[in-house]
Amino acid sequence: MHRRDLSKILVASAAGAVLVPKRTEARASSAPCCVRTAAEIRAKVTPTDTSYPPMWPERYGLNEKPGTTDMTAAVQAAIDVAKVGGGTVVLNGNGSVWPYLLTRALDCTPITPGTPVGFTIRCEGHMLADTNNGPYYPPLLARHTGVAVFDCTGSYGINFENVAVGTDTAAFPKTCFFLARSSFGNSQFHRFTNCRVIGQFSVAVLYNYGSEDDVHMGCYFRNAAGTPGTSVVCITGNNTAGLSSPFATVAKRAQSTIDHSFFGGQYFNETADLTSDVFHLEGNVQNVRLYGQWVDCTKGPSGGRALIYCDSTHAPINMLEVHGMQVENPAGAYQDYGIYMGGGTNTATTWRLDNCYLAHNVAWLKFAPDQNIQQLSISNAYFNIVNGGVVIPGIVSNSNMQTDVMELTIGTSRNNILQGSSLHWRIGSRTGDSWIDTSVPSWTPLTSALKVAGALRVAGERVAYHGQRVTVTCQMQASVSIACAAGTALAGLPIASVIDGECRVIDMTSSALIGIGTTRGSSMILPAVGATGHTLLFIAEYFCS
Repeated sequence: MHRRDLSKILVASAAGAVLVPKRTEARASSAPCCVRTAAEIRAKVTPTDTSYPPMWPERYGLNEKPGTTDMTAAVQAAIDVAKVGGGTVVLNGNGSVWPYLLTRALDCTPITPGTPVGFTIRCEGHMLADTNNGPYYPPLLARHTGVAVFDCTGSYGINFENVAVGTDTAAFPKTCFFLARSSFGNSQFHRFTNCRVIGQFSVAVLYNYGSEDDVHMGCYFRNAAGTPGTSVVCITGNNTAGLSSPFATVAKRAQSTIDHSFFGGQYFNETADLTSDVFHLEGNVQNVRLYGQWVDCTKGPSGGRALIYCDSTHAPINMLEVHGMQVENPAGAYQDYGIYMGGGTNTATTWRLDNCYLAHNVAWLKFAPDQNIQQLSISNAYFNIVNGGVVIPGIVSNSNMQTDVMELTIGTSRNNILQGSSLHWRIGSRTGDSWIDTSVPSWTPLTSALKVAGALRVAGERVAYHGQRVTVTCQMQASVSIACAAGTALAGLPIASVIDGECRVIDMTSSALIGIGTTRGSSMILPAVGATGHTLLFIAEYFCS
């Protein structure tokens, strides 16, 4: 048969695996001009029940024991044809409650290394029960311990549409989708649309090593393997799990791994091991964009490690965007971290986190002590606990953080804009910061240097921050009198002035200005105050570091 004949429709599986070439894809539901099933290839079997559609396996009498018949060869036959000239491999459901069995990895690698052909794999007609509560009836069931369900090493432009996969509970692959750069070059341009994978994978549902420009839309991935260190999505520039392909040579050493977009979908890790995550990003990974995911990293009463774990042992994770991520609420059982950054000493750059509810046990965002970051943007951060909110013991610079009442811990803050409650700020040192304090913090003046007769009442101790400008106020009234000599230091300012500011003392009874002093360090240097029984208002305005 000439290759041109493949412009027609090739039904390549007794399991309903159909190759629909690009030009005739819209006519996939019509009767094919040429039908070749895996059974026909092996034994020249003809359809036995034409009441079924041409793309359904029941047409070929193979619905007696669905879920037990090995259909790997049939599905692989369709994929092999697609790898020659493109087209669409259609995997149809069988109308029953059992999927078709796969006992080894499907080879989606190029026939000629380095010259891949793009194609589409699509599932149609399968039964799908409640994915949250089960049972789940996908058209494909993987029962093997190989590297993947779909091995796409070295491939370009594979589109997965409505692909639904489940696994055996005892024998299951390392990953469902293996996207890896091969020794012949890059792997790029894969697309995942409305894919649903629920099963057990000892590494991850999706494992990406060195593959770039992938897009995921509305996918549902759930990993329930009890293996430590699992994730739902692992994107790595160093093949952190050391996976290899039985069909192609996987690249070695560090690889560029950029441009990954995820739109919506649900991503659940049910391992609940303290080394397990939902998204695991590792070295040389950049431009990861997550928009509106519903995520979970728990099982029963225990939680995993992180919703997003960034391992910078080999290189920092740069240009991470997370928008509108929402954590599942498993009755208080949360993972330790919303987002965690660890590994070697590195400085990440350009992170944007907004409108995210990352419920946690330890921290909303946590950096290891030797990790720094610049150009970090946080806004509208939702959380379940105040303490342990954002914890970055290292250096944060040129960033803009809106943390509301969530705890903010920074070792060294440089040229940052902060907005939140300073009552929950723990900042070791700062240079060039500006901030807006949304709290109304109080302070306690040390009045021992004043000459007070009678009982002293102090009220209205308030601090207002306007960037680096600080305004401090308090009111004092003695039952008899208050007095002090010029130059008396009223100590106890909540934050020291770096440039001498102005201190005013006002008689609140007469609204008269008593005098003007200055600020120095953590003290107001007062003007002379004569003995008075009126209420005095002390105001200091100055700049801090």
